[in-house]
Amino acid sequence: MHARFNRAAALQAAAAVAVAIEHHDAAGALSGLLRIDAAPGAFERMQEALDALRAASAGDVSDYLRVVDAGEASRISGIALAHPAWFYPRGGWVDPGALAQSFLARAGSRATLRTGRTVDALRRSGDRWDLIDAAGALLETADAVVLAGAGDALRLVGSPDWPVEAVRGQLSWLALDAWPGAQPQVPVAGSGYVLPPVDGRLIFGATTTVGDSDARVRASDHASNLRRLAVLTGVEPTRVDGIGGRTAWRSSAEDRLPLVGALPALDLLGRGKAPEAGPPPRGHRLDQPRFVPREPGLFICSALGSRGITWSALAAQVLAATITGGPLPLEADLIDAIDPARFVSRAVRRARAG
Repeated sequence: MHARFNRAAALQAAAAVAVAIEHHDAAGALSGLLRIDAAPGAFERMQEALDALRAASAGDVSDYLRVVDAGEASRISGIALAHPAWFYPRGGWVDPGALAQSFLARAGSRATLRTGRTVDALRRSGDRWDLIDAAGALLETADAVVLAGAGDALRLVGSPDWPVEAVRGQLSWLALDAWPGAQPQVPVAGSGYVLPPVDGRLIFGATTTVGDSDARVRASDHASNLRRLAVLTGVEPTRVDGIGGRTAWRSSAEDRLPLVGALPALDLLGRGKAPEAGPPPRGHRLDQPRFVPREPGLFICSALGSRGITWSALAAQVLAATITGGPLPLEADLIDAIDPARFVSRAVRRARAG
């Protein structure tokens, strides 16, 4: 399920990033991405997995995925790598803010960006939603609202008891003159990642800690990122006195898939999680996400984890189709897999099994 969704999302992301780079001057490149596998015997296992993928796909998949040995990985990356890698020819990197600006530019007059506003509450008013600030003033009213505020998205609907958590991450960067020898020409990932030069610096990372609310950029996390960098590339910077970085939080679901779709009817279901016992609401089945009742006009796009860029374009298409009743761009089982109502259905199935 994860592989199918990620592949579909990656292809859509590549198309969106290409538009951002070619038409909206976004910094980035689509010249490929390497994912290193340093485990013993990795090359043979990777070849077997690729052969199985070819058989399942009944065709050539080399335009999406290849297995390369250490020598080929080194040639592609421009730096000496000691291990084989998965090579994604359509992979790459992009400035996240520039990609967001590209999405807005493509929307044109159909979208208006407002910043410096905080929505403190939602209020149902007839068949519309009112967006209220902390002083009780009306900011906006709308037929449909999408909660897309990452870890803050669920706050506006009472923080339902779903397995979604905030994961702290810190990335690091160094000036190019601190890097000995050639710099990577494509993103290299595995135990951490490193990007090609961006604005005169190399960006690498990143840490992952759950239940950590510290917003400081920490020296200990820089040290952790430097260790990952050394394992990944075999390179140690000549100096680290000018190291910098930033900290942010990823919103991630326990099953490592996003929340994309119409919000379950929270009040009807007891704040969005079906009770462990007792009958479902009258006239409703709850054992499959597609049958769970919904809040009218209320949608969510959250829990993108560390794949926000990769998942964003496809998630937007799913949302647009869900809101307008248009054709969905994914198979029904994948729609169910990312549906926020899946947590309701799982609770129901567990109750029945118990």
